[in-house]
Order: sequence, then structure tokens, then C-alpha cells
Amino acid sequence: MPATPPAQPYLEVIDSFAIRRTQQFFLIGRLYGTAEPGMFAHIQLNPGLALTVRITAVEEVEFPTENKPYTLLETRGDDPDYLNLMLGLNLGLETVQISVEGED
Repeated sequence: MPATPPAQPYLEVIDSFAIRRTQQFFLIGRLYGTAEPGMFAHIQLNPGLALTVRITAVEEVEFPTENKPYTLLETRGDDPDYLNLMLGLNLGLETVQISVEGED
């Protein structure tokens, strides 16, 4: 019997935000599987098109009212319009796939 490939990691995003001074954009949510810096978040724009962004850091975030930690994925953009684009997507309450494949 062939081995079943491992499920692709994903983040159930609850919200997103940016820090303009440092050109950082963050996704926060529950992570299923493993994400590491250098991997890519695949943000679905429509059923046939996804935007990939490189993950630059992964952190656990704890809230006093929650019993499980959330995961914070950090991305950065060099383009001045990067944060405007990411904030304009209004990412929240959706699933973002994580993989080693993608483009900056």
C-alpha cells in the first residue's frame, strides 16, 4: 500500500495587520502542520489565482483569555506598495495554505 503524503500545512487566519515603519505584514491564526521561515503563504485571490508571500518569521502568541496559543506569520516587502496591497486584501477568517513552493 503506498504511503499517504502528509497533509499540506495551513493557517486558519483570524486577522492580519501591518507595521509600516518596518515594512512588516502579519497573519495571525491557528496553524495546522508546520511553518518555517523561508516557506510561502499562498493567499487565494480567486479560485484560479493565488498570491505567494515568503514567511520571514513564525512566532507563537498567547492571549490571557485563550487556552491555546495562536501563530503569527511575519512577511516583509521591499516594494512601497506591498503593505497597501496586503492590507487591501483584508485577510481574516480564511484559510491560507503553507508550502515550500512559491515566488517572491
